Amino acid sequence: MTGLDTGGALAAWRKEYGQGLREPTPATAALLRQRAAKDPPGLLAIQFEALALTGQWEPPYDGGTPVPNLLVLAKRGEPAAIAFLCRTAGLPFILMRNHAPFCAKGVALGQPESAYHLARLHHGRADDFHDGFIDKIDEALHIKPSLPRALALYRQAAQGGHAGAQARLATLLAAGRGVKPDPVQARELAERSAEAGWPEGKAVLGILLLKGQGGPADIGRALMLLDQAARSGQRMAQFTLATLAFRGQYRPRDFLDALTWVRLAQLSRRGDPPEAATERKAAADGDPSALIAQAWYHPSPEAFLSELSAAGHAMAHTILANREWLKEGRQGSQEPSPETAKKLREATTDTTQLRVATQSVTGRWEPAEVTGSSMTDHLVDLANKRDPTAIAFACRNAGLPWLLSWDLAPFCVKGVALGQADSAYHLARLQHARADDFQQGLERRVPKVLGIPTSLPRAVTLYRQAAQGGHAGAQARLATLLAAGRGVKPDPVQARELAERSAGAGWPEGQAVLGILLLKGQGGPADIGRALTLLDQAARSGQRMAQFTLATLAFRGQHRTRDFLDALTWLHLSELSAHGDPPEAEADGLLLEPLRRTRHVARSIENPALDLDARIKATALRKELHESGQWPLTKTPR
Repeated sequence: MTGLDTGGALAAWRKEYGQGLREPTPATAALLRQRAAKDPPGLLAIQFEALALTGQWEPPYDGGTPVPNLLVLAKRGEPAAIAFLCRTAGLPFILMRNHAPFCAKGVALGQPESAYHLARLHHGRADDFHDGFIDKIDEALHIKPSLPRALALYRQAAQGGHAGAQARLATLLAAGRGVKPDPVQARELAERSAEAGWPEGKAVLGILLLKGQGGPADIGRALMLLDQAARSGQRMAQFTLATLAFRGQYRPRDFLDALTWVRLAQLSRRGDPPEAATERKAAADGDPSALIAQAWYHPSPEAFLSELSAAGHAMAHTILANREWLKEGRQGSQEPSPETAKKLREATTDTTQLRVATQSVTGRWEPAEVTGSSMTDHLVDLANKRDPTAIAFACRNAGLPWLLSWDLAPFCVKGVALGQADSAYHLARLQHARADDFQQGLERRVPKVLGIPTSLPRAVTLYRQAAQGGHAGAQARLATLLAAGRGVKPDPVQARELAERSAGAGWPEGQAVLGILLLKGQGGPADIGRALTLLDQAARSGQRMAQFTLATLAFRGQHRTRDFLDALTWLHLSELSAHGDPPEAEADGLLLEPLRRTRHVARSIENPALDLDARIKATALRKELHESGQWPLTKTPR
């Protein structure tokens, strides 16, 4: 089995504890130490820390506190035990109510560490916790958010020499958050914290040195400190290095390096620190997005747009191409010059792709984009003249995964009236409004932007019409609904027949549905070998249900060797798409297990090193699939 055994060592210790042993056998103890070392800072690692304090093995964790022996010691007033319990009351990944009262006791004893950790809980910063835990602190620990109280505790802990409190207080003083801004004191505190090796102290000091605040600037030392902090996982440092690389400040502009730091920050499950930057200041500092926002209005933006384009900024390339086409159009040209046309075709932004694609239908170039103009004027004119090809194209592109075009939507009804299977399918998609058909929640805007109400019964009718007309996408979607019994009476036989036709046409959802039905033996005999082949093909085309199914099989060791690395790779690959999940009511009726369950299994493995390997493998696979054409990063309108 690939990866760390997540249950064997704990199961052995539970068995031995149940047999009356109060410490594990040497063999089990060795396995427990191995797991704790590979999975910090989990509960098992906490138990080993407690062992060093009490000299007693803690019982296997089954809820409550993982350190009951230490809890007894703390109740007797042992300072080290009190400090330990306060430190572990609000860990990034768990909140422990029975530990929290010891923070106040530690503060009363004058413990800087307890003051710092109680301050963290009162502060409730998202980057101190995983997965939105800050919203649960009040309910779980009965500690209310209070920045003034947090500040008082940070000061107390900082005076006691706690490097984390010095760093956090330096952050607040530098930002003027809850206190009067004082860059001099912030820098003094950050110096002490950074000297002690605290990542946030290094980050704050690096930023102050970069800006020359609280003392003279020192760019070389600033960059060194920021790099050290960023490599320790400090998110403010990672974002600062990304900003410098985006701007080309103190180093050549490098979007790859900038995006690498941003993606590295996203590999942490912690949240962002509170925002402090302003758009105006960002523009003044040369922020690319702020410069891009000014591009249409800037008197001479070509220089900075050309530099951004050369560094890989897609929007800068697009704006340059559109500005050139706009200039040529104003000079009377009906189509862009060959050089400008080449630049337009190379553009990867959504609106320009659509404008370029319409040229193949209308034979005319759409006008350059200016405020208030449509990007599809010629297409709309041709469709209004009842040209069937233009009508079908307009409907197909009314609701793209990344763009809703209100002026194209009315042609869907016209296409359906003409008997166009393609128009019936795309109107059905819009009325179905499935999250996996769109990016970043765009499906929720379909009714308002396009004026097309969500209606599953109407969508089913249109899917049937399109499927009868031979549309592979409609056959796949109808097969999904029939297999799940969603909006229709379950019919695995008809679902399998439709999925066969869709898969035969190479449609990824059809391949996924057929693969699952073959796996389950529904609608006909099982065929495991063919099922796995189809699921692999669909998963490599970006089909999320197929990716989750392969993950489930790898988690279970079903029809293949159990392989947690492979399972996590498929899940992380699915996360590299901006599309949402299919509706749970539909997907869960078809999949081997619910989507949420598969994600829960992934989280339960609790092996950060294995998870990181899976992310790296998924990213490499995503690049491979793009370069091979199996799953392009961007799809041009059809």
